[in-house]
Amino acid sequence: TLLLCFLVPQVSMLLWRVCLLAQGLLGAGALFPSYPPCANSKDGKNVDCSLRSLTLVPDIRSSSVTSLNLDSNFLALLANGSFQGVPCLRDLSLSWNCMPGQLRKAHAVCQLVIQPGALTVLRHLTNLSLAGNSLSVLPPLPCTLRFLDLSYNNILRLGPRSLVELSHVSELLLGNNCYYRNPCGSSVSLARDAFLPLTSLRRLSLKFNNMTATPQGLPPTLHQLDLSENKIAHVSHLENLTSLRSLNLEWNCQRCDHAAQPCFPCPGNKALTFEQDAFQNLAQLRSLNLRGNSLQDLNASFFSSLRNLETLDLSDNFLTCAIRHGTFFSVLSSVQTLNLGYNYQSLVTFENLTLSDSFGQMTSLKNLIINGYFFRHLAEDGIKPLFNLSNLETLQFRTNFIRNVNLSLFSKCRTLTFISLSQNNIVFSPPCERGGNGAGTGPRGLSHDGTLVGNPRRWAEPKGRAEAMVRDSQSSHANLPAGVRCSKTLDLSFNSIHSIEPAQFQGLEAIDCLNLSSNYISQSLNGSQFLPLRSLKLLDLSHNRFDLYYDSALQEVCQLVVLNLSNNQFHFTIKGLGHKFEFLKNLTNLKFLNLDNNQIGIRISKHLESQSLRLPLGQNGKADIMWMSGRNTYLEFFVKLPSLRLLDISFNNLDSIPAQVIETLPGSLRKLSIACNNLYDFPWDKMEKLSSLEFLDLSYNALETLLVVGRGSFGKNLTTLDLSYNKIKSLQEAFFSHASSLHFLSLNHNKIQMVDESSFPKALLQSLQQLDVSSNPLRCTCAAHWFLTFLKSTSITIDHFSTSMQCDLPESKRGQPLLSMDPRSCQDIYGHLSFLCSSLLVTLVTVLPVLHKLYGWDLWYVSHLCLATLRQGYAQVATASREEYDAFVAFDAQHSLVADWVYNEMVPQLEEKGRRRFKLCLEERDWTVGGSRIENLCDSIYKSRKTIFILGREGFGSGFLRHTFLLSQQRLLDEKVDVLLLVLLDPAMKMSRFLLARRRLCGRTVLDWPCNPFAQPYFWHCVRARLACEVHPFDASHLRRGV
Repeated sequence: TLLLCFLVPQVSMLLWRVCLLAQGLLGAGALFPSYPPCANSKDGKNVDCSLRSLTLVPDIRSSSVTSLNLDSNFLALLANGSFQGVPCLRDLSLSWNCMPGQLRKAHAVCQLVIQPGALTVLRHLTNLSLAGNSLSVLPPLPCTLRFLDLSYNNILRLGPRSLVELSHVSELLLGNNCYYRNPCGSSVSLARDAFLPLTSLRRLSLKFNNMTATPQGLPPTLHQLDLSENKIAHVSHLENLTSLRSLNLEWNCQRCDHAAQPCFPCPGNKALTFEQDAFQNLAQLRSLNLRGNSLQDLNASFFSSLRNLETLDLSDNFLTCAIRHGTFFSVLSSVQTLNLGYNYQSLVTFENLTLSDSFGQMTSLKNLIINGYFFRHLAEDGIKPLFNLSNLETLQFRTNFIRNVNLSLFSKCRTLTFISLSQNNIVFSPPCERGGNGAGTGPRGLSHDGTLVGNPRRWAEPKGRAEAMVRDSQSSHANLPAGVRCSKTLDLSFNSIHSIEPAQFQGLEAIDCLNLSSNYISQSLNGSQFLPLRSLKLLDLSHNRFDLYYDSALQEVCQLVVLNLSNNQFHFTIKGLGHKFEFLKNLTNLKFLNLDNNQIGIRISKHLESQSLRLPLGQNGKADIMWMSGRNTYLEFFVKLPSLRLLDISFNNLDSIPAQVIETLPGSLRKLSIACNNLYDFPWDKMEKLSSLEFLDLSYNALETLLVVGRGSFGKNLTTLDLSYNKIKSLQEAFFSHASSLHFLSLNHNKIQMVDESSFPKALLQSLQQLDVSSNPLRCTCAAHWFLTFLKSTSITIDHFSTSMQCDLPESKRGQPLLSMDPRSCQDIYGHLSFLCSSLLVTLVTVLPVLHKLYGWDLWYVSHLCLATLRQGYAQVATASREEYDAFVAFDAQHSLVADWVYNEMVPQLEEKGRRRFKLCLEERDWTVGGSRIENLCDSIYKSRKTIFILGREGFGSGFLRHTFLLSQQRLLDEKVDVLLLVLLDPAMKMSRFLLARRRLCGRTVLDWPCNPFAQPYFWHCVRARLACEVHPFDASHLRRGV
């Protein structure tokens, strides 16, 4: 029996440890990503370890992983066994771990060493990227590769057998190994037959390698060859490339007066030259790029064998005369896209554009680009050769300083679908004269003799605001509502147009998309400006000064679907002027209206009224003035838009939104964006009226709390809620109780410290598909155990779990990922105590009956003898206790940190948690109102079993603490009972003589608050033990006898 009692606890303990270990191992695979700190797909095949600041390859062991991304880390070694755990890997990216040359940060030192067997063990690897690693030699590679990226390294030489093992490679990128940002002091040297072993090669990139000659011995299977940005001065015969489809030779003999980066011209500023038969074998060539090679003319024989050429780029050369008189265009009958941009003659602006008659023989031409040629007038005679091109669709004359053009001449080209005259000086109306000499205002930057003043490059490459406006204009046309297509577009943006007259658009009745953005038009629209363009579907009037006052504005374009009036704020910012939107009633087909950046605030129509409008945009307005507290004029601004689908009022400086505005929004609204404001409150109780709302964006605001007023806060169809970048501190289950339709919830970049069981209702967790709570100051204590358990079992996609979910508290774990928290450290100490107690109980139940049977009377006699010795005489008759409390807590209430610790840490731990609940006496809570301070203090000490002192750095510096201490000592003298229990919160507290003596004589009555959060459960266990037992057993023996 005794042997059994001994073995049972041991076996139980062993089983307990095995269970804990199994739980930890099983949880590690489900609770966290499979390979922390990396992220992985749900099926476990794709693993992303990029941007993790890794210095070693993570130990991943899984035969199911087929794709591994290790880009942008700090890897220094690829050892022979680094990838043994992923034998089925097919895609491996190791780019940007040690960038070369000037691409690297200043004074940064790095080196990536690849051991011989590190990559060859991957027998199934097909795609490998080693770009940006400062490699100087080609490492041993597996023979199964099909894609290999070695760009941005320092590989300067390839011998005849360097690539002999890579016969299956179809794409090889070897560019950017020697150029101005990765200098090498020489050029890349390639053996004549270096690429012949690559019998499957289709694409080869050798750009930015400082090469001086075209490579020879290339495999005949090649389809794409990139030799751009080298120093090749002469193109020799490209033999055996019978399958080549694309050849890029741009920027080899660079034109330096138009270079956007450091320029390296050929010796003597000469043009790129060609052998007579350079292109003879390129019968399958589809695309040829000769941009930026200082070409002045081309021999027609160069293109005689290029019968399938479709795209030809001749921009940034000196082909000014060739465009006027060249004959080689006649042999380009198969070319569909021709780029002749920026072939201007330095410091010369031509009066007219005159195209060579040979353009008329380019029968397949679809797209013609003649930007940056620099001429003043675009006349019919100059482009007459284009009128007979039956396939011509796109015509661009951008950045040419054109002043005069008769738009009706484009009616001669009936197949045109896109005409661009953007970034010119088109005026239409005669300019004002400067003075009495009759000289007109010439184009900006031009002298009166027609020559350019200054470098024309600043016109060809606009910087800053102009580029941003171009992007805005293009994006506004790209985001068209479904069903809107432009069959014929005219682009007149970025010109000098001052006004619009109907005669200017005669002959362009087929135009259905017109871009007039970024001009100088300051005109009141009255319904006559676009009379010839009755088929217009899209009209872009942004970045002008249009005045919206007349009800008849734009009534002539009743087919309009898209209208862009953004950035017309000039008249809206003039005080006292009124503006009307009644013209919208006439546009019965209008669906998309952009009013961004117009500073729309007051003195406008009370309503936007349109039966068809679906997508009005109003960013960067003055809605804060419209809906200012006390103003009720514009509270129903959107009520007359019954077809409204999307409303964007971001960037309006809104502090709050009147409830009536939300309440009167049309019920058809599906998407509402109020992002990037200053909202500190939101009328959630009115949201249930938006029954069709699916998307709500309140990101980038100042919301702190999520409060619910009324029965519900969401519509039945709301699927997406974005509350990111706010100041939300806590989550309440009641707020989401009526959000059972939510699928996507974003709460990232707030101030949420804890996500627990009371944060989300069960109905929401069942419908939610994606949740983002990253970049919050999470508290990584045992209270977060529920959140970790939730992540273990949920099927919801948690965004940025392995990268942006980091601890903020406690300080010892600040900055560490949530993954670093060990869930096993949060087990309650009483679990272990219960096991010990049960083991002791089993032992006692077995041993005590045996002892009682054999030595019962002897034990009884010895026990009474011991008790008599301890009492030293007769025992006192027990009297009724007058103690009402377990402990009186004495602390300095003026010290905010100490008081906060008592009320928020100590009181919940002792009164609300644990198996035994203690009753504490607190000054502010339990003292008798109206009684004197000394009476309440005496009653608290004498009616409590213990007196707990909470001491900060000042110790007994408070007068209240000193009085309490003296009264406690008085009780010691009166009742011979030592009731003191000292808790030291600050380890830096200066120890008095009393504290030093107390710690030596009664050490168990002096407790220190631990800095380690994992030690706090043991601290509370000690406090409960001291409160539950008498103080005598903890005193030194000689002190007990003295008392």
